Amino acid sequence: MRNHAMVILAAVFFASVGAAAKEPSRGALWKDVSEQRAKLRDAEERLLAPDPGDVRAFAGFLSRPDTGLVRLLPRERGENALALRGGGAYYSFSRRTHEYGNGSDIELSNGALISGFAGADFGFFEETAELPLESTTSEHPAASIFSALDVPTTLAGAREVQAGSRAGTAAGRPRLLRQVGASLEQSYVLRSVNYGFSDVLVAFRVVRQDEDGSITLQWKLLKRFPTPDLKD
Repeated sequence: MRNHAMVILAAVFFASVGAAAKEPSRGALWKDVSEQRAKLRDAEERLLAPDPGDVRAFAGFLSRPDTGLVRLLPRERGENALALRGGGAYYSFSRRTHEYGNGSDIELSNGALISGFAGADFGFFEETAELPLESTTSEHPAASIFSALDVPTTLAGAREVQAGSRAGTAAGRPRLLRQVGASLEQSYVLRSVNYGFSDVLVAFRVVRQDEDGSITLQWKLLKRFPTPDLKD
């Protein structure tokens, strides 16, 4: 029995030594992490890329300045799946990035488009009939009322606009909608104000809805206003 126990102990000992010997080095672990992150970034970029067919179809439009195609992933699906901050649900038309942060203009969440996310920042949409994006300017009737809107320079004024956009109304201002449904082939105008970063007027159309809940926007930057700041 004693010899049998010794054999078992010896087997366990050499097995543990063998396992320790096969443990990867710190350098190998760092390399593995780097390679896995590179693969994840590549997968995320492909997940966020517009459909190649759409890129070809809108090639003429995309050759013009201040235009683009952007895919938005639903926040409820991408937020916990992607390493990218915001999960691909956000986009900044001024910074041209999906990464959530200062300057984000739009979000896709539960089938709705939302604007105005942090601090005193705000944004509002106008749903409109078929909008000829190729020829639309900030003077188009659907955009001009938002283009002419004065941006508050005080926190109290900004809070008033925020409250109005959440309620859908604001005294002395056009109807403000912070959130609208994302509908295929629907056109929209967006005014997005990010204090200290950007103030833009954008026209866009939803040109694709995919089975994973993502949508693709064909967009045109109509006007870039001076960077807004709060006095207080």
